[in-house]
Amino acid sequence: MSQNFAACVEWELTGRCDLECVHCYVRRGRPRGRDLDRDEMASIASRLADLGCRSVTLSGGEPTLRRDWPRIADALSSRGVGVQLVSNGQRMGPAEARAASGAGVRLVLLSLDGLERTHDRIRRRRGSFGRVLAAAEALRGSDVPFGFLTTILEWNADELEGMEPLVSELGPALWQIWLAIPQSGGGPWPRRGRARSLARRI
Repeated sequence: MSQNFAACVEWELTGRCDLECVHCYVRRGRPRGRDLDRDEMASIASRLADLGCRSVTLSGGEPTLRRDWPRIADALSSRGVGVQLVSNGQRMGPAEARAASGAGVRLVLLSLDGLERTHDRIRRRRGSFGRVLAAAEALRGSDVPFGFLTTILEWNADELEGMEPLVSELGPALWQIWLAIPQSGGGPWPRRGRARSLARRI
């Protein structure tokens, strides 16, 4: 491996997203620049493998908005690169889960930001919570390991304990919890004192 290149990389496949979550810098319908085309993506995948990259996390925006995401994942995994996929879970049905399995994705990380009412409020879409649970079931049915990512805001800070039984029942490979990074002066960011307390807990 090149001494100047990282072993683990996060690759934003697209700046597009189908949600408009309160804590995210990505805004639906307002992509940040042009998405690379298929040939450009294939070239990058090849270069990452050539540089000896051991792990690539495919993210966005929402990476599954690119129809060729399984091809990109396969281009990496077939070269021995470990591939993870970060998704909001809105499009991860049985067909997508099978595609992840066939492409050699070793872990899909789904965003889960609270119990139903709170998650839907944060994600600004009614029914988004149910689609995340359905995504977890689809991945489990395809034997693709999955995990949950929870971003702590003032709105969901008191729901972690309430989420534990649900998360345990679904059986993820991991549950990663982190504090939101404020994107503006206002918003549902954890207050300073609470943020310190939460940081000690997680």
